[in-house]
Amino acid sequence: MSELKREDKDAISESLRAYVAKYPSQTKAAGSLKNTSVGTVSNILNGRYENISDEMFRNIASQVGSVNPTGWQIVETGACLLYTSPSPRDRQKSRMPSSA
Repeated sequence: MSELKREDKDAISESLRAYVAKYPSQTKAAGSLKNTSVGTVSNILNGRYENISDEMFRNIASQVGSVNPTGWQIVETGACLLYTSPSPRDRQKSRMPSSA
């Protein structure tokens, strides 16, 4: 993977800030993120990126739904639900022929 640019990291930081704002505390927000410490969240929010790996930035981005400058959205998905509306055939009481 390519190295993240400062603008990519800034975008992830802003997405993380919005994510943290949904929680009663920064500690609770960090606790909801997989493999992410409170210290890492604090460093990113305070712009101290030096000791944070690109892999960690990508990990956080995948969990908070970061949008990078190119417009692609990075999100983590666990399952896919497909909803289809019922077909007219599904509304019939029985599919068995009446002679059966």
